Amino acid sequence: MQITKRKVEPVATKNGGVHYRVRIFRSGKSTVRTFSTYTKAQQFNEQVDRIGVDNAIANLHMERAQTERNRNKRKTTLREYMLQHVDGLINVNEQYKDFIASVANSLGTIGDLRLRDIEKEDMERIVTELIKSGNAPKTIRNKFRAIAGVMKKAHQSGIILSNPAYGVRLPRLEHHQMQTLEPDEIRTLLEIMHPHYRDFTQTLFRTGLRFGEITALEVGHFDKVHRTLHIEQAWGDRGRKLQTPKTERSNRIINVPPDIYDILTAHCKGKTKLTRIFSTINGHRIKSDAYHKVWQKALRILNGDRTHRPAHITPQRFKELPIIDKHIRIHDARHTYASMLINNGTPIATVSDLLGHADIQITAKRYSHLQDAGRKAALKALGDAP
Repeated sequence: MQITKRKVEPVATKNGGVHYRVRIFRSGKSTVRTFSTYTKAQQFNEQVDRIGVDNAIANLHMERAQTERNRNKRKTTLREYMLQHVDGLINVNEQYKDFIASVANSLGTIGDLRLRDIEKEDMERIVTELIKSGNAPKTIRNKFRAIAGVMKKAHQSGIILSNPAYGVRLPRLEHHQMQTLEPDEIRTLLEIMHPHYRDFTQTLFRTGLRFGEITALEVGHFDKVHRTLHIEQAWGDRGRKLQTPKTERSNRIINVPPDIYDILTAHCKGKTKLTRIFSTINGHRIKSDAYHKVWQKALRILNGDRTHRPAHITPQRFKELPIIDKHIRIHDARHTYASMLINNGTPIATVSDLLGHADIQITAKRYSHLQDAGRKAALKALGDAP
């Protein structure tokens, strides 16, 4: 391509500044293009040499149109931009979209700030507000990462010059000490639990299934003849998609005890093979956030809070309920299941298979304290032997 002789010319502006122009010839006519900086003018010059006048001008129009769009977007508030981001997401689970939207709508006055006005201190204030609202460290991380991801997109799109969420310190995840319930404590928890979720909760404790596994159970996974459950799928990617279990050994078959067999039989009655065994009151999938609220409500009562009495418990019984000071997580139901098996002498290899651990060493390490107790009991028994 023939390179024409062009140069970047500085031109004084009325307000005492300088802009730069490039004179070009198009269709036999002379015309100029003006730029705010010398660098931009020179880049345009080089594009004309490389791809031709028409293509260089077309690129310039697109760049300036995008700049104008970004200038308008900078007037958009953080909340507005997050909701626009949700509308533009494709091939994304609806639960994740709902999560982003809920975070956007809970930002308060910070959500009303324009994107261009947001600074790192505002991002730090978001974290502080989340902490004050009683959110757990993991929840804070999930919510803030949703905001940071949207701000990153705004930065990459040129809407803002830098990402103010970068480098903001988040609370450290708490190391939760494993806690388990005794059989009588489980019975008390089940008595307190909302009646609709009682069977679901009992199955958690009696099968050791992960939350993503039990909520993915379908009628076809229950073998009534052999009294087994086939664990073939689980909710993954933070509950956004249904997929095969997390490891090869997680794809397993477990036997169910008589009480759970009766529960599963009752919940499968009249349903098709692809219907979920457990669901919400409205027939939808049980999601972790919704069930966590039910769990926490029962746990508060279990730990002695007698402020609100569930409708299914009589006033007299409500007063008589024992106080069990254990702040257990939903996942501790799985630990309780494993602990009961080990305490009853089940070989660690069998426990590992039932839990679907990727390696027996994971099981051995996680429940080593229970094995130590078993060894001491065995030594005591040997010492007492004649």
